[in-house]
Formats: sequence, C-alpha cells, structure tokens
Amino acid sequence: FGYNLVGDTDDCQSSFLPTDNTGSTSSGFVIYPKLLPLTLSAGFTKVHPLMATSIAIDAGNPTSCNDETGTALFSDQQLLNRSVDGNGDGIATCDIGAYEAQ
Repeated sequence: FGYNLVGDTDDCQSSFLPTDNTGSTSSGFVIYPKLLPLTLSAGFTKVHPLMATSIAIDAGNPTSCNDETGTALFSDQQLLNRSVDGNGDGIATCDIGAYEAQ
C-alpha cells in the first residue's frame, strides 16, 4: 500500500531505502530509520520508538491514517493519538510504522 521503509538485506547490511507511494524503492542512497531500542511504552506491547530525527516521522500517507482495509487508525500501538505533527512543520501526518512520535 506504499509509504513504507523497505529493508535492503544485500550483504547482510541492516539499512533501509525510502519508498514512494507505490512501494517501489528509491535508488542511489541508503537511509537508516533511526529507531530506539525495543521498550515497553504507554501500551501493553513493546515498540521501537522513533528518534527525533527519524525519516519515518510524518512520512506516512498524507491524506489518511488507515490500515490495509481502509479502516481509520486513531491510535498507535501504544494507544496514543495517531496523526501528530511529529516534525514540527504544522501538518499532522501519520508516522510510518506502529509508533507515532508524540
């Protein structure tokens, strides 16, 4: 459904390439998602919080926060509000993944 970070596992490297809204990867450079260690946060499951400089912040679909069935997502895996302006640009957009930077 697009708006993903796709892992590049060539030569066992742990790196990620950005993708466009069709799911195809951009080429020419490698970007790291900047995840913090797995931790139990506000919800009942463990999450990898996003560092403040993560490219996943506000990088989801700019028109909606929906799951694969089209159902609106109002909270993240921590049970915190979805669609928060995590990068401070004045526009609230969902983050990529199960964690929404607050």
